[in-house]
Order: sequence, then structure tokens, then C-alpha cells
Amino acid sequence: MVAAVIAGATAGGAPAIATAAPPPVQPARTVILPTGEKVALTWVNGHVRVGRLAGQPASALTVVTVGADVYAIPAEAVGHLATGLDRELFDVTRLAALPADRIPVTVPQGGQAVPGVTITSRNGTVTKGYLDAAGARVFGDTLGKNASPVRMALDAPTAGTVQPNYAMVTLTVRYTPPAGVTSLGTLAMITNTDDNRKYTNFVGIGSENYIKVSLPKGHYTIIVNTIAKSVDGKATDSYFATSTDNAVTGDGQTVALDGGRATATPPSFTTPRPSSVLDAGADLIPARATDGIANGFGVLDGPNDHVFVQPTSAPRHGILEFDAYERRSATEPDGTPATYHLTADWSAGIPADLHRTVQPNQLARVSDRIFGGDASGQRAFGRGPVYPDLRGETSSDSDTVPNTPSLVDYLYGPPNVRWDAAAYQGAASGAEGMETVPQAYQPGRSYPVDWMHGLATAGFFGGKPFPRPYCVACRTADKLALSTFVMDSNPDHSGWVGGANPGFERLQVFQDGTSIVDTTDKDDLTVPLPADSHTYRIEDTVDRAAMGFSTSTKISSVYTFSSSATSGAAVPTGWNCAASATEACTILPLLTMNVPLPVSQAGTLPAGTSTFVVTAGHVTAAATKSAITGLTFATSVDGGAYVPATVTGLGNGRYRVTLRSAATGHPVSVRVTAQDAAGGSLSTTTENAYTVTGS
Repeated sequence: MVAAVIAGATAGGAPAIATAAPPPVQPARTVILPTGEKVALTWVNGHVRVGRLAGQPASALTVVTVGADVYAIPAEAVGHLATGLDRELFDVTRLAALPADRIPVTVPQGGQAVPGVTITSRNGTVTKGYLDAAGARVFGDTLGKNASPVRMALDAPTAGTVQPNYAMVTLTVRYTPPAGVTSLGTLAMITNTDDNRKYTNFVGIGSENYIKVSLPKGHYTIIVNTIAKSVDGKATDSYFATSTDNAVTGDGQTVALDGGRATATPPSFTTPRPSSVLDAGADLIPARATDGIANGFGVLDGPNDHVFVQPTSAPRHGILEFDAYERRSATEPDGTPATYHLTADWSAGIPADLHRTVQPNQLARVSDRIFGGDASGQRAFGRGPVYPDLRGETSSDSDTVPNTPSLVDYLYGPPNVRWDAAAYQGAASGAEGMETVPQAYQPGRSYPVDWMHGLATAGFFGGKPFPRPYCVACRTADKLALSTFVMDSNPDHSGWVGGANPGFERLQVFQDGTSIVDTTDKDDLTVPLPADSHTYRIEDTVDRAAMGFSTSTKISSVYTFSSSATSGAAVPTGWNCAASATEACTILPLLTMNVPLPVSQAGTLPAGTSTFVVTAGHVTAAATKSAITGLTFATSVDGGAYVPATVTGLGNGRYRVTLRSAATGHPVSVRVTAQDAAGGSLSTTTENAYTVTGS
């Protein structure tokens, strides 16, 4: 067997530098891996987070981040990456751009047949085909039982990139696997800790236990990860050997690592009340990128898997950060199910003992309620930690949850951690999800959080960005960029919808009354437009009835505003502008509204008088602001005429709405309209928003 060679100018060589800016926050996406597993992807400021889906097996999954690319590699595939299985097959950032449940592949002509692949064509050297969901499961089963090499590549174009131009030297990495374990495969990550944009890459190590690497001179951290069966053969363990502060000064140098030195007591947590591990995760980061996105290894583990790490001092060059996460099930004293989410990190060296005992006063308590009780399909909910450099992407899992009044989460972590959460619910032919920007929770305090509560609206997310702001509605001199969402009454929430049948969402843009774009089932778009001033109208409509929901069946938002190339506030330095990575970019002065309609979890409102406060403003704090000059709130029963409610101005865009409900048992639609002093407006209509109960 020939040792793997990483060459700087070839595929799998020196990492490519993408020329495009990362995209803004995008909706969650389910991706099928070539081995049949499905994972959930969410985008936070252009960075992909990988999580398990409800109902998927809690088997070990290695997640590798290299720049903008994120790879999710099941244990049965790791050993084949050194012998001909293309790692790009597991690049979830590329798989997310392909048609759902179909992975195009190529197999060398005359080579070993690959079970599960549907063949579409053959030529003299290559067989083309694809893996669908069923074929991927067959391939995964075969891969786990097959010790002989499997050669297969992803058949999809790569994005345009610029290759770095550095003088390259050759480094040999030799590795001694941990003794007494049954190895499933080994991966090595090599990172330049002077500037990881010069070089960060990973490669499989075969049975010869060494690789030759072509890289620029500099200081390097090397991490080698062996995936192995546990002693009883019922779980999968990860062994991380590390070597830091390696000064590469010329050709012919060798670095040796020993997996037997991964001896630290595995990360784990003791909780105040008895609890059982559901799953776990860990991240090992050898360097921090300049844009705040960490490159490194991550692991998603099942309840019986373990992570063994080599105790390591803090490096002199670069960083070595390690974090761990556990999700544990427990029961409240009154019998209510509860979940512990526990995380710890080590950034000043990795100690020999990674166990933590958690005290009650170190926990924050969060009670989550999911509204929209007409969902006929499964519900799922997940929460996971996010560190400032976006570590934690391998620990945001979701589980099917019952239609209960409240879900209880206990959170433990260092002061710099934030918690990302998402709720999902399905209907007859579609689903919706709601996510939050990562939130901070203080130990010893309790927090109620409602999901899909209040008046559902369609439009542009105005929440707080983390850790790097992005522009969801912006323009350059000749382009307009929009990213649309579905929102509830929490300003930090934004959501997405998806249907099995086309036509569930429509997004239109008008310029001086003339349509310039009309698209369906698309959450983001870029539109050419002139530099001089014009009046624009944006119409965003989501047909939830087409997806099988029986409340809030259609959500329509209409925005009007004036814009030119020189109007509007400039996108602040460091923000992502979806319209352009290089041109001057300004924020569109779109309005937004928060409508905490006090409906029940079943989508009902009691007869009589209800009072609540609506807040109107602009989509982001950085936008050019005009005073909010008025707001109206009206309701329609059974599709009849809209009748205005009593609205009292409270100042600063806040309005008290007094709503008197009488017609019990009938669906009520809601229309809310706000205006600002610059002539902009937002009118949002939610059909069948609630039903009145009582007398």
C-alpha cells in the first residue's frame, strides 16, 4: 500500500481559498450522506453546523472543518479515505447544493463494483451513477463490512478558487496507533499555526502508518485521530494524539505521534440528579481562522462512545482548544422529563482529567413551549452550545418531542458559551422550523422561551447577529439581495418552511409598480436594479395550508420603501453583504414588527378583551432609521371585512392593542400595518391566525 501524499497544487493538496464571501443565515437543510445517515445542517453567519436528526442512529460521526468546507464522516468510511474513497463525498457543504437524496458519483471503469450505485453511463475509463437514499444505505452496510479498498468519487463541479502560491517542502508524519484496539481508520489534520490560511488540511492514514505532506515552511500543529471499536465491540471510541509547535524549516523533516498517549480521562459530567447520557460531542481546534471560524476535528458520539485525548500543554504558536458536550436525560421531581445540556472547554492546555461535577447553582433552567398545535406530524427540538469562534457545531442535536406544555432544559457551560436552539414541526405535506441566534443564559436563573408563538409573519429577520453580523436586506449600486424568513413574536427567532408540493412560497419585487422578479419556493435572491432612486414593493407570501397546516394558513407581507445607490446606511465593516463581497453595500430601510398575540398552544384566543403591545422598527439596528408614525391592527372573522381594533401609541414604535373577541368557534385573520416618516410601510396579513374560544 502506497503512503498518501498531499501535494500543494493538486486535489487534496494545499487548501483552496474561496473568493466569495460566506452567505447569510440560511434555513436548515437535511443532507443524506453516502453511507445512508441523514444529518441536519444549519448556517450561522455562513458557517455550517452539523447535527443529528431525530430518529437517526446515535453512531459516531467525525466532523472535520477546513475553511469553508465541513465534512461529516461516519466511522465505517474513515478507513477507506486512505485507499481511494473521495473525501468530497462527505463534504456536507457541497452535498447541500445537490438535489435532495441523490449523490452523483464516478467509479473507475474495470474496478471493483460498488453496491448501491445506480449506473447511468459508462465510457472507456469511468462509470457514472448516483446513490439515492436506498442505495446509500446499501453502500453504507457494505462499506462497514468491507476491508478491501473502495474507490469512488463525487461527480460534481467545484467552486472557482484561488490556489495559494508558497514555496513547498516535504514533511513526513509517522504514527503509532493505540495498542489493543480494533482500528476502523485514522485521519490526520495538519495546520499552519502562524497563519492557517497558508495551510490547513486533513488526510487518511493507511496501514503503513505514515504520510508525506507538501506544505509551506512555518510552525505546525498536527492532530491524528484514530476511530476504533470499543473493547466490548458495542461502541466507537476516538483517540486524539497531538503534536504542537513543530517548526518546519526544510525538506526531509519527520514528526512522530503516538496514539497510545491519548490517555486523559474522557470528558464526562456528573449531574445534580440522576441522568443518562443520550449523546455527546467534542471539538479539537488547532488554530483559529482570522474570520472567527475554527478549523479542526469534531466528534458526534453515541451514549456509549468515548473520546480519549492526549494531555497537552498550551502551545507557544497558535492555539489548541478542546471542548466537550453531553446531552443527558433526567426527570423533574413532578415527573416532567428534563434534559441536561453540559459543556466545558479547555484553551490553556488539555489536562489529564476531563471530568466535571456540576452543582445545582451552576445550571440555568430553560422552559420551552412549542406553539402551533395543528401540526399533524412529528415535532423535534434541539439545543447545543456555540463558542465565540463557532466551536460547538458538532453538538446541536434534535429529538422527537411530545406535544407537552413545556420542555425543560438545564444548561451548564463557561461564561463565553452561547446556546443555539431550534424547534421543528411537520404537517401533512410540509414542515416548518424556527431557530434562534445563540443566547446567553445565567447560572441559577430560570427562563421561559416560546416557539411559534404570537402572530406568524413572513419577511426579514431582525434579530441580533452572532458572532458576526450579516445583512438580510441590502443593495449595491446595481444589485438588491434579500433573504426571507418566517418569524414568531420573539425577535431573536427566525424560521423556514418547506413543502412536498411546489408553490408554497412566493417572493415578488416591484420597481415603481412594475414586476422585476417573481420567484417561488426560494428563500434568498439577488436582483439587478438601477442606481437612481425608485420606489420598491416587496411581497412575500407563504401558503402554510399547502403544507397541511390548519392555522395561520397563509402569511403575506408587503414592504414599500424608496432606495438608490446612495441612500441607506452603509453596511458596517465586518458584516456579510449577500449582494457583494467587495462593492459598497447599504442596508435597505425595511420595517419589521413584533406581534405577541396571546394565543394558546392550540392556536386559540379566549373570548373577551385581550391587550398586548406591538413593536415596530427596522430590520437591523444599523439601518437608517425614520420615526414610526403609525400602526393599525384589524381582524376579519370567516373571511369577512377587516374591523380595526383599538390602538394606542406608547412612543418609540410601541403600540398597545386592545382586542375584543366575541365570535367563538370561527377562524380569525389578522392584518397589521405600520408606516415610518420616510414613506416606508409594512403590511402583514395572517389568515386563520387563531380561533376564539369561550363565551
